Amino acid sequence: QERKERISTGLLFPAYLDLLGSTINRGKANWESHYTGKELHLFHKKIADFEFTEMNPSVPADFCNTKITQVITLCKKVMLTDKEIHDVRKQLKDMYYIMEIITQYWPEGGKHIKMQHIEKINLLATEIGNYNDKRLRLEYLTTFIQTYTPEEEKQRITVMCNEEITHLMAQKKQIVKQMQRFLEEI
Repeated sequence: QERKERISTGLLFPAYLDLLGSTINRGKANWESHYTGKELHLFHKKIADFEFTEMNPSVPADFCNTKITQVITLCKKVMLTDKEIHDVRKQLKDMYYIMEIITQYWPEGGKHIKMQHIEKINLLATEIGNYNDKRLRLEYLTTFIQTYTPEEEKQRITVMCNEEITHLMAQKKQIVKQMQRFLEEI
């Protein structure tokens, strides 16, 4: 009902922001409901009696090398799609989380990994994540205005969206350059 009132009064952009905010808040609440301290404690209790075989200390390095190979394969393309850029982020985050855990809990396993790259990996993955978030917000906004916005407001918001697309394209080029520099460094 409130959304219909906003639509009739021409306040569509704030209505979209409210809708987006509530969607994000629901997602956060859903995430927090699955990953509470209590859930992690229960998981720890479940695995406390497991017997694990000792892992060769080179396994984390092999894991990271596999991820780097996947990133290199993705980055060989002349023009990366947004999905491929996001796939690079997933590989980087996988490496970052493993490196972080290894550093904290298994120093022997960390001896075989180039730990100096851990912050670079996290920064690049975060930059890609920020780009992807902006791109998705713009995509959702574009869909929203096509469906719920009167013609005169569509034109104003479309101009704004086109400006954002220009900024995103520049950001995408910068991210691809950062990815190439990162690969040259490792």
